[in-house]
Amino acid sequence: MEKENIFEKNIIQERIKSWAEKLIDLSGTNDLISYRDAKTISIKPSKEIVDKLIEGASVKISEIIDLEDKEQKKGAFGVVKKAVENFEDYGIEVLRLISGFVSWESDVSNPYAPLVTYALSIDNPNQALKNIEISLTDLVPEINTALVLHLNKKCQADISIEKLEEVQEEGEEVLVKTFLDMCPKEIGIKVKDGFAIKNLQYQQFPMVNDLLSSFEVFSENTLVAALAGDEESKLKLREHITEVPVDEPDYTPPENEFIVLDADSSQQWAINSALKGQNLVIEGPPGTGKSQTITNLISSFIAKGKSVLFVAEKRPAIDAVKKRIIKVGLEDCLLDLHSIKQIKSRPADPFVNELENLNSVPKVDDYINKNNLIKSRNILVSRSKAILKKVAPWNCSYLDIINYGFDNEFVDHSYDLEIKEINKLIPDNFDEIRSTLDEIIKLSSEQLLVSNFPISEKIRNRTLDSNSQIQELLKVINNLDPLVNNANKWILKQDETYRENIDTPQKILDLLSNLKQIKSNNVISIANEESFLPIESVKKILRIQRRPFILRFCQFLFDKEYRFSLSELKPLFLEGVKKDNIKIKDACKTLISKYYLSKNKIPIKNLNIPDQFGNIIREIIKESRSLNLFINAPINNHSYIDELKDQLDNLNSLREKLPNSVKITKALNKLEAFGLKRNCLIEQILEDIIDGFSSITIYQQIISSWANKVEEIVRIDQDALAISSREFLDETVETFRKSDATHVEQTGQRIRRMVAENAHKVRTNSPEGIQILIQESKRRKKKSARKLFTEIPDLLKSLKPCWAMSPLVVSQLLPANEPFFDVVIFDEASQIEPEGAITSLVRAKQAIVAGDSKQLSPTKTSFFSQKLDDDIGYAEDTDESFDNVAETESLLEAVKTALPAVHGTKTLLWHYRSEDERLIAFSNRHQDLYRSRLITAPSVTEKSPFVYHQVEGDFKDISGKCPIAEIEKTVSLAIDHLKNNPNESLGVIALGSDHARSLYKEFQRQSENLSLQLWPENKPEEKFIIRHLENVQGDERDVIFLSTGYGPRKHDTVRLDFGPINSDKNLFGLRRLNVAITRSRKRLEVISTIDPYRYDDNKLNKIGLKAFIQYLRFVKSGGEDMGDLVIEKTPMNSFEQDVYDTLVKEGIGLVPQYGVSGYRLDFAVQHPEEKGKFILAIEADGAAYHSTETARDRDRIRPVSYTHLTLPTKA
Repeated sequence: MEKENIFEKNIIQERIKSWAEKLIDLSGTNDLISYRDAKTISIKPSKEIVDKLIEGASVKISEIIDLEDKEQKKGAFGVVKKAVENFEDYGIEVLRLISGFVSWESDVSNPYAPLVTYALSIDNPNQALKNIEISLTDLVPEINTALVLHLNKKCQADISIEKLEEVQEEGEEVLVKTFLDMCPKEIGIKVKDGFAIKNLQYQQFPMVNDLLSSFEVFSENTLVAALAGDEESKLKLREHITEVPVDEPDYTPPENEFIVLDADSSQQWAINSALKGQNLVIEGPPGTGKSQTITNLISSFIAKGKSVLFVAEKRPAIDAVKKRIIKVGLEDCLLDLHSIKQIKSRPADPFVNELENLNSVPKVDDYINKNNLIKSRNILVSRSKAILKKVAPWNCSYLDIINYGFDNEFVDHSYDLEIKEINKLIPDNFDEIRSTLDEIIKLSSEQLLVSNFPISEKIRNRTLDSNSQIQELLKVINNLDPLVNNANKWILKQDETYRENIDTPQKILDLLSNLKQIKSNNVISIANEESFLPIESVKKILRIQRRPFILRFCQFLFDKEYRFSLSELKPLFLEGVKKDNIKIKDACKTLISKYYLSKNKIPIKNLNIPDQFGNIIREIIKESRSLNLFINAPINNHSYIDELKDQLDNLNSLREKLPNSVKITKALNKLEAFGLKRNCLIEQILEDIIDGFSSITIYQQIISSWANKVEEIVRIDQDALAISSREFLDETVETFRKSDATHVEQTGQRIRRMVAENAHKVRTNSPEGIQILIQESKRRKKKSARKLFTEIPDLLKSLKPCWAMSPLVVSQLLPANEPFFDVVIFDEASQIEPEGAITSLVRAKQAIVAGDSKQLSPTKTSFFSQKLDDDIGYAEDTDESFDNVAETESLLEAVKTALPAVHGTKTLLWHYRSEDERLIAFSNRHQDLYRSRLITAPSVTEKSPFVYHQVEGDFKDISGKCPIAEIEKTVSLAIDHLKNNPNESLGVIALGSDHARSLYKEFQRQSENLSLQLWPENKPEEKFIIRHLENVQGDERDVIFLSTGYGPRKHDTVRLDFGPINSDKNLFGLRRLNVAITRSRKRLEVISTIDPYRYDDNKLNKIGLKAFIQYLRFVKSGGEDMGDLVIEKTPMNSFEQDVYDTLVKEGIGLVPQYGVSGYRLDFAVQHPEEKGKFILAIEADGAAYHSTETARDRDRIRPVSYTHLTLPTKA
């Protein structure tokens, strides 16, 4: 285990060393080691000028150089401009006065370095070059630290930087002597007098010193150790993660919430996750309120008694947050150290000033507003929760139920549902119910289930549930068919006078029996019709004759009528026939048959009866019994033959569909299993099927009927829904909006009071610290800021709980022996390499890293990698230098890799910058950028926010890089804008650095004699800029001109190479395009010689190239042509269709589902006269509303976004 720890420490140590080496170049390419002297990149002052500067005087550039010398003027302009840019961007004064040079024996090609330097500042940076004044920031000389590190590492010297720092105050002569005394003689150090003014990159040396001298501190920081490759630290980071619910703001007591600016749910999710103490990455796509979120993070942390270090490499990032902190009244809590000029000279002053302000911070009375907020928020949250809550037993929400009702609204009629059916009908089964109904109807069920179809009841009763039954039925039909047909044909051949007496099986059998009796008669004579006894007498005789003899004898003795009837019968006997009991019975039977035929008018003669006809009839009776197992009305001996034939014909007419009966049975069983009752809803459904209703109509009636019943049940059961009248809700929403807005507005004051109270406690408990601070403020010879911060850190942080600075300043000012702050927040972390941030991360216990991985990553434009030599203020890189530029891993990506993928990163999703959402639509939609995740507010007009200026002219003027015609057109448009639209800030972005340089020169030429206002009066910070796309991240303007700077190489060809845009490695080109096209708030104009519609898509084989041409088409089409990024329209639901139809009928112009992002308005109401403008937004209280994460999102942020766009909202 011990060996493993040593191994891990070695890994960390080696990585820390590699970071230190990356921070400073000790090779001959570094100007601080191998000095280059040229008029275009430096200024040479005289001895007199140097003396004047060292005496503390300011000197004009015009006193130093001859402004009539174009080369000197150009060089001085470039030096001054670069110095100003570095101060404005990074808060660093890179301009140095060099006093003396040294050479030494080395393998470096040109071992010639500055010896002593003094920090210079430009006193009036906004003046013309001839009036620019410079002065020494600090009269204390500094030895060239890069030289010391080089000699120590490359020449095995042992020069102590600490000793040199100790003697700096004693002056240059003592400093140089001390340095030379420590230099080994064998390296042959030689000093040469001379002076120069030049921009030097030396600020990383304190960072290097931190890394090399504080190894234990760095290795004990879990995040830093993880970034260095320590696996155990990575595991710890993954363990220290707290899952935070997105809707936590809905349940946070107002007194425990400390956001000072409105925050949407994605922002608050990031804030609340960070407040749990975990390290966190915040992905902030363009315009999603990253600075706003950082401001809220700072306010929340300091309200909880935490100290915060806010770090950003560039000044605009600091200013963006600082501006917001000032706006909310927390400026006294912020110590701005991005530039260390003032703090180095008077480090105690800002803290002493704050001591004087502590007692003047007022209390905030928010009791009434807090109660209003809590009450109204609870009502709205409870209602939304109730609306979205899954309700048993249906496992769906009230909102789902409402939607089911609207989506299946049907005006014909509804079904009566029993409570058991209502409870058993589950939405999870609705699709199955719909498909089952569809199946039933496709099975010809309207024919099979009609009441007059012979087997309909069996199907309804679901007794036909097997194919074997159908086979048996078909067998019976097959058997009966010929039998019944034969019988029926015979019946039809008979005379109509007696046909009705032989139309049933029983009648036919009776006929056959009687005919048989008559034909077999050899007892009596039946020829004489008049000789017949009364039939009742005959029947009586037959009845008595069937009795035993003794009974017959008694009957004969005592029944006179019987004796008479018997006497009447005997004369009818044929001669010679014995009149015994058997013969008497046979005679009676014959007479009865004779009577039957006579009565039914059936002639005995000419009655043609087929052979075996009796067997046929008996077979019919037998098979009918089998048929009775299937049919609705049972068949018996007395059933009419023709009715039986009709039933068979009916069955045969649907013979091929009879097997469907089993499938219908199974489908009905399935419906019953889904909760539909056999004798209730299913019966109603079957009647509608028979009446010809479609499956979709029946389904809609089922769901609509169900939804109406369930909605009532749920609404009555849920108190939060029962009290939700329209008037009550409107009043509650308005109360919430006002109280929540007031709560956020007052929070800055609350926090200011809390910070003051905490500072007062610390002051009370540390009188010695107060004494040190006050004494330091009065001392003439000041302590260094770093020393003061080390002595009384708690007091200073209580007075100023948030410190903002560049990573270059951190190591110069802050002690590194232990974490100085509770939290470090690092902005624009995608643009800086890990080694440039490590010394900042180690200054705190917790790290929040913010940036956008879809924008710029570290390249040579970072302060840590750029060269400071230039001619007019632009880096000397050419467009070609970006074709194969080596991107490095950013701090953002490094920390994302170290943290858990899901909970370690939070992404901001609401886009606020673009006043027209089409300005962000391309990046939002692109599959390699934001994939439609950004939420944007729909535009208030259909007027395009794009203009495409197609530059034309002679081929020589529109071809190659930096086409002359395009440069002139771009600058002309810019000047027109500055003249005619002074209230709209403007930025010009060039794709290439050469083009940016050419545009700048042309602007200087065209505007030389013009008096132009370069920024809107109310936005002095948004000065007119012309920048290469590598330098615009973090900037935003009302209007952006994008000048492509590339023309065709030959006639009738299109250009396919566009510098950095063409690079697909790590999506290098696409991410740069993303930066360029997301800077504008109101409008973007492209100025180009390129016609994007001349390109063959098959030849656009690079991601960046394809996106670039697609974007140009998008702009040229006015925001219509998105190519394969096209957005599908969402269809209206039934409720929305009803609203649309009703309002359009009234003559109101509506655009449904208005917008181009995932968030759309239900309706945008058109201006009655100007159809391209919209005057009202209509949103339904539906899924989109209730699915929003928090009450603040639903009822404040979304409406505010429309207020920002001057578009009122109605819900």
